[in-house]
Amino acid sequence: MNLQPPEQIADAEAARRLPRYRGYLTSAQCAMENSQRDLSECLATAEQIKALEADSTDTYSAESIANCEQVINEFRQTRTASRV
Repeated sequence: MNLQPPEQIADAEAARRLPRYRGYLTSAQCAMENSQRDLSECLATAEQIKALEADSTDTYSAESIANCEQVINEFRQTRTASRV
């Protein structure tokens, strides 16, 4: 097993490029961590949506929908009348 630093093992050109490659590695690791964080947030949000959908048992009767439509139509008529 060779325990020498990479700079002493590789040729001079490879040793010169090593800092750049380490920078690439650091950048890739950071991107991976950010992606993992984003994925965790997405999964948590998906679970929250599932919970909200499970709790959402609100259903509206045809009568309540008709009442809302009537109110909307009255607002529209009032708006139209105020423009004239």
